[in-house]
Amino acid sequence: MGIPLTPPTITHLSTYTLQYAAQTVILPAPSLGEVQTFQSTRVFRNTRGLTRRSFIDSSWYKLNVFDLVFTNVSEAVKENLVTLAQTALGDVVSVTTHYNESKTMFIVTVDPYIEVHDDDCSFTISLTLQEVI
Repeated sequence: MGIPLTPPTITHLSTYTLQYAAQTVILPAPSLGEVQTFQSTRVFRNTRGLTRRSFIDSSWYKLNVFDLVFTNVSEAVKENLVTLAQTALGDVVSVTTHYNESKTMFIVTVDPYIEVHDDDCSFTISLTLQEVI
C-alpha cells in the first residue's frame, strides 16, 4: 500500500496588505506575472590578469526582490499607498501576501509607478518590495 498523497492547501486571498506603524493599506491581489528575483550578496574584484573573481559567503544576506503590479486600485487606496511608500521607504514593512503569508519586507520604490486608466477612476500601480533572507 502506498501513502496517499494529499495536495498542499494554498489559501489564496483577494487582497495584499502593507502595514507600517499605524498605517495600513489593503490592495487588490497583484496581477498575474508578478516577478520574484533571488539575489545573493557577492563581492567582485579584478586581478592583475583582469579576470574577475567572485567571493561569496553563505552567512551573508540573501535578497528576494518582488516586482508587483496592482490593477483597478481606487484613488483613495492609491493616495494611502503613496503616503505609506514615502513614509516607510527603506524601513521595515509588515506584509500579508495574497497567499496568506506574513513577511517582513522593505519598500525600495521611491515613488510607485502609477498609470491612470481611461475612466480616471482606477489606477495601475507598480511597486518593488525587498525581503532579506
